[in-house]
Amino acid sequence: MLPGGVPRHVCDLANGLRDCGMTPVVAATDGPFRARLSEGIRFVDIELLRPGSFAKKSLGLWSAYRKLSDILAAEHFDIIHSHKRYSDLLARLLVKRFRISHTSTCHNIFRHSVLTSHFPQTIIAPSTAVAKSLRTHYGDGRSVEMIHLGIRPLQTITKQGIDGLRSKLSIAPATTVLASVGQLIPSKDRGSLLAAAGIVRTRMPDNAFTLLIIGDGPEKTKLLLQTEALGLNGNVRFLSGQTDVTEIFNICSFGVLSSLREGLPYVLLEAASVGKPHVATDVGGVTDFATHRETGFLVPPKNPEALAGAIIDMLLSPDRVAQMGLRAKLRFENDFGFDRFINETVNHYTTLLHSVL
Repeated sequence: MLPGGVPRHVCDLANGLRDCGMTPVVAATDGPFRARLSEGIRFVDIELLRPGSFAKKSLGLWSAYRKLSDILAAEHFDIIHSHKRYSDLLARLLVKRFRISHTSTCHNIFRHSVLTSHFPQTIIAPSTAVAKSLRTHYGDGRSVEMIHLGIRPLQTITKQGIDGLRSKLSIAPATTVLASVGQLIPSKDRGSLLAAAGIVRTRMPDNAFTLLIIGDGPEKTKLLLQTEALGLNGNVRFLSGQTDVTEIFNICSFGVLSSLREGLPYVLLEAASVGKPHVATDVGGVTDFATHRETGFLVPPKNPEALAGAIIDMLLSPDRVAQMGLRAKLRFENDFGFDRFINETVNHYTTLLHSVL
C-alpha cells in the first residue's frame, strides 16, 4: 500500500466492487495508500514486503501464506485476484490448496520464462501492448483479456485555488509548471528527464519553468545529485509521493512521462481528466491512450534530446497545449471511465466462475 500505480489500482477496484454489492477483502503489505480504501472494506496486512519499502521481507511469503490459509479455511471466498509477480506466486500456492478460482492483472510487460511464470489460467491486461506480450510469452492455453484502466475524474480547481497553490509552492504566476508523477525507480528513467530539462534551460534561458517531480523511491539521492550537477535546483522540485496529484495536475500546463516501460499509466488519465496533455515516451500501452500531436507528444525512450524538443514545442505553444488538453479530456471521458472499468472486471469474474461450474 505504498504510493504507486498498482496499489492505486487495487484500491480503486476494491472500492468499485464494494459499490456493486460485492464483499472485497484486500490483503497487502500496509502503507499510506490503505487510506484510499472505502470505509468498511476489510484489510489484511500480510507483510510480504519490508515496512516502507518494496523490498521483499525475509519469510514474508511463508507468513502471508499461513495467515491467508487460516482465513480461507474459516471463510468462503469465490475468487482470488492477484497483482504483481510475488503476489501471483502466493495466490498460486493458496489456489492449489483451496481450489478457489484465480485471476491476475499483469500491470506491465515482462520477459520472464514461461517456466517461472506464476500467472493463472486467466489474466487481465490493462493495455494492448501488455495483452500482446502475455499472449506471445505466456500463452500456453491461458486466457488473456484486455481491460483498460478507468478512473473517476480529478476535481477541477478554480483559478483562485490554483493561485493559492502556486503561492504555497512559491511558484511565480508567470512560471510554466511541468509535472512528472511516479516512483523514483529505474524504469521511470528520471535521469533522462533531468537531462532533457537541462537542455531546455540551455536553449530557453529566458523561459521560466518549474518541473515538479512527484514520487518516492531508491533513486531519489542519485536524482538530487544529478539535479545539482546540472545546475537545475532553480527549475526542479521534488515532492513526496503522497502529494495530492489533483493539485499537481491542476497547477501544471502539461505532464511529462519518461518511462522505459509501462502498462497503461494512470498519470495520463489523471492529467487528461482535468484537460492536461502529456509529453510521453512511446512505450508499452501509452499509445492506447495518447495520440502523437493530438493529445500530446510521443518521443522515443531514453532520448533526452527528443524529450527536450517536445517540451520546448509545448512551452512555445500554450494555445496548442490547451487544445491537446481538451482532446485528451474528451478521449478520457469517452473511453476510460471508472464505471466501464468496473463493469468489465465484474464480467471477467462472472465468466471465470461459470467456466469452472
